[in-house]
Amino acid sequence: MKKKKICISIIFSICIMYLFHNCIFEDAIDDKITNITVRYNSSKPLYIKDTIHLKAIAENQYNEFFTIENNKWYGFDSTIVSVKNNIVTALSRGSIRIKTQFNGIESEEITLNILEREIVDTIPANIAINGKQIVTVGDTTSLKATVYNKTSSPIMNAKVIWVSLDTAKATINTKGLLMAKKRGQVSIRASSVTAPTIQSLFEIIITSDSINNRVDTVATFVSITGAKNTIEIGETLALSATALNSTQQIIANKPITWYSENPSIASVSSTGLVTGKTSGMVVIHAKASNYIANYTLAVLEQNRVPALDTIPVSITINGRQLIGGGDTTSLKATVYNRTSSTIMNAKVIWVSLDTAKATINTKGLLMAKKRGQVSIRASSVTAPTIQSLFEIIITSDSINNRVDTVATFVSITGAKNTIEIGETLALSATALNSTQQIIANKPITWYSENPSIASVSSTGLVTGKTSGMVVIHAKASNYIANYTLAVNAMPQSSVARVELSASKNFLTPQQTLSISAKVYNTAQTLLTDKTVIWKSSNNNIVSISSNGIVTAVSMGTANITGTVDGISSNNFKVNVISKLTRTASMNPVGHYAMGDISITQMNNDSLLITFHNNLNIDPALSIELHLSNSQTNISSAKLVSSLSNGRNVGPRTFTISNTLVDTYNYAVIWCRPANVRTGYSTMFQ
Repeated sequence: MKKKKICISIIFSICIMYLFHNCIFEDAIDDKITNITVRYNSSKPLYIKDTIHLKAIAENQYNEFFTIENNKWYGFDSTIVSVKNNIVTALSRGSIRIKTQFNGIESEEITLNILEREIVDTIPANIAINGKQIVTVGDTTSLKATVYNKTSSPIMNAKVIWVSLDTAKATINTKGLLMAKKRGQVSIRASSVTAPTIQSLFEIIITSDSINNRVDTVATFVSITGAKNTIEIGETLALSATALNSTQQIIANKPITWYSENPSIASVSSTGLVTGKTSGMVVIHAKASNYIANYTLAVLEQNRVPALDTIPVSITINGRQLIGGGDTTSLKATVYNRTSSTIMNAKVIWVSLDTAKATINTKGLLMAKKRGQVSIRASSVTAPTIQSLFEIIITSDSINNRVDTVATFVSITGAKNTIEIGETLALSATALNSTQQIIANKPITWYSENPSIASVSSTGLVTGKTSGMVVIHAKASNYIANYTLAVNAMPQSSVARVELSASKNFLTPQQTLSISAKVYNTAQTLLTDKTVIWKSSNNNIVSISSNGIVTAVSMGTANITGTVDGISSNNFKVNVISKLTRTASMNPVGHYAMGDISITQMNNDSLLITFHNNLNIDPALSIELHLSNSQTNISSAKLVSSLSNGRNVGPRTFTISNTLVDTYNYAVIWCRPANVRTGYSTMFQ
């Protein structure tokens, strides 16, 4: 019995010691935390109402990791985010810093940027029409219209109204299905349903290739067709050409000669396959008989939008819409590129679609001849398919006739279709009667369809209230005219340039470097709410994170670029070198040259060469210091400096540009008159 009690006592003591030891051990782990890191998903932007999970990971002195539970977060602005159970909820736009702590050890501080989701722009700015340009009498073909907003992005499910400007030659239904009826050329117009003044024309040639008629094989017209007007370096584009004779009949199997105006920018094969070579503008020609057709093409650097884009994508026409018979008025056409920027000095071709009512000269001066409505077309000289129509009503306000004061039409004029909150826009309205005569001093009633978005005064002054789309109405007699307007919450400034910078441009393997990007709009104002898409030209040399942190992977040189809204930055070159400083010892050849020399990498590809205190070089006539990859000659070496004829002792420093620390392996002292070396170094280490 006594032995049994002793055993039980021993077992009890052991259990107590085990529990006590574990408690002390666990406390020791907790008390000796060396680092706390914060992990979260940083691969995607954080928008208002989004949530993100933060996880605090602690590391102890034994390099063991464990997750901290029930910790509190602090240091953040509670009006921008809220935090509960390690879940961050974005409340408003802004930037916050947040961290946590455990057992008196603070974690790293992370930065979260909360963005507003971009509102999809559904205001039409231009229209592009695609389809067959040459069809035969009796054939049908489908045309497709793509409506773009001011950022040149397609507007999904945008509807257009199709109209044939010569129904005797061709008709077109509401779905864009065209029926060719009579040989000749016909213009097809597509107008935006929501913004009828946004229009585009598409020219179609209708042929009649009867097998009973002998086809003239002399080409008088050639049509070139391609999928697009922009390719990148190395990309190919297939072009096709169709030749017509003087009666607009297709010439089957007509030989086409292809050639490029500048093969260094883009070459073209005998079958019309274009290959981009270098960036620039180029014209591709297709020749049949003596007729030469042109196809203008832009070759861009890969993944780059040119800083100066001269490729037309839309045209706007401004001028008077109502004039009297016999009057003249000047119209102005503005040509825009795909970033909605004005193309300076861009030329257009003016055409009146009814010369019996009005004519227009090459400078846009219109002469009104006959009362009625007439369409004026402006086509880009460099891209003839880029066109715009402008409707003009010609009145005859004879003082001998009594003017009917009942309005049957009202025209609203405004400088633009977009304003910002708080901005005003003056609209004017003109009323016409049934004979298209202007009704002078006709009372106009103005009202807004949604005054909470934009209000309008009795004189037609519109004021933006909140963001959204709104229709402003002008009423005269029983006729109501509409003017569609977009009110933006803030300036929609387009990005003009992106500049990259960093504290240095060199790293050693595994080192990191933060790259900063400054984004400017066309007014040179700094934009702070833009997301940068980072890219490395060679991820095997340097990689870059979504936050602009560069990590050196292996030795070499790579370029970093940042792209914002399609606009790319300058190339920021990063050099990955073996080490910051390499040293070597000098050896004499004939003359006394002893001591140490080092080379140190500096910013912007410059190199610092240092003679140390123990360097001593015997006097010689005209001696030079070279960096070389050979200990015996300087045929491919770089001259650092000419040294004085007297004794050269350290310390001394020299700086050379466009040189990396790994470029050369030796230093060589060279006597110029004798053309021999007087000293050389061991290999830089």
